[in-house]
Order: sequence, then structure tokens, then C-alpha cells
Amino acid sequence: MSNVVLIAVFIAFIFGVSPIIHKYIFNNVPSLTPQLLFIFGGIAYFLFTFVYAISKKQSIITNIKTIPLSMTLLFLFGASLSFYANYLYFNIISKNPSHIVSSLIFISPIFTLILSYFLLKEEITITSIIGILLIVTGVIIVAVSCKKPTINKYPFTNVRAD
Repeated sequence: MSNVVLIAVFIAFIFGVSPIIHKYIFNNVPSLTPQLLFIFGGIAYFLFTFVYAISKKQSIITNIKTIPLSMTLLFLFGASLSFYANYLYFNIISKNPSHIVSSLIFISPIFTLILSYFLLKEEITITSIIGILLIVTGVIIVAVSCKKPTINKYPFTNVRAD
């Protein structure tokens, strides 16, 4: 179980770094549109997948034959949802603070908890509910902190002395 936790935390770290990289690119390349970065990401993802597929060719060919058509279609539906989510993500990250966007999009465990209960018949525990409430509380705190007005440290600096 400890390996699962370490790997999951590492994945969370990667997901946490990605919005910073994307926002940095948008801030430093004014001509870059969300659509273009989305396309670059898709090309990179395709190339990495292609190289991986070539390296695992035999096991992929063997395993792909065992996948029912209904599961293949379900996978393609899930992939299309991810595609659309990434498209929307690049559009909102280009125009909004990265910490707000990532906070809001990472409330996904709420939906995962509810959908896994109904669709996969997974158990909802008190610990899960407490965790979800903490996530929601954290997102609310981050979202509200963004709306605080900036206070001028020296409020009378614009007063003329003539």
C-alpha cells in the first residue's frame, strides 16, 4: 500500500506542476493561443504513446485481442471526455490564475466518489466523506481568497502636495 501512496502523491505533484508550466508558457509567449498549446500537447502525447507502444508491441497485440468491443467503445468515450476537458482546461488556464483553476478542477474526487458509489458499487466511508468536505472547504478558501481587494500600503501616495 505504501507504494500506491507514494506513486499517487507523485502523480498529484505532476498534476500540480502542470498548471504552473502551462501558465508560465502563456505568460511568456503572447502569440500562443490555448488551442495551439492544446494541439502541441496532443502531438506530444501521441508521440510518447507511439514510442511506448512500439516498445511494448507484443504485449499490446496479445492483450488488445481480449478486449470486448463494448469496453473499447467505453474507453473511446472516456478518452473523448478527457480530450474535451483538456481543451476547456487550456482555455481557462490561459485567462485565469493557475492556483484557482487547478483548485477548481481538482475537485474531481467529489464526482469520483459519487459516481463510483452508483456505477461501481464502491463503498463510501466516513473518512471519504470527511476528505471530500476538506477538499470542498479548501477550494472555497482558495476561491474566496482570490476575491480579496488589494489594499494599498500607502493610501495617500496619490495626494499632491501643491
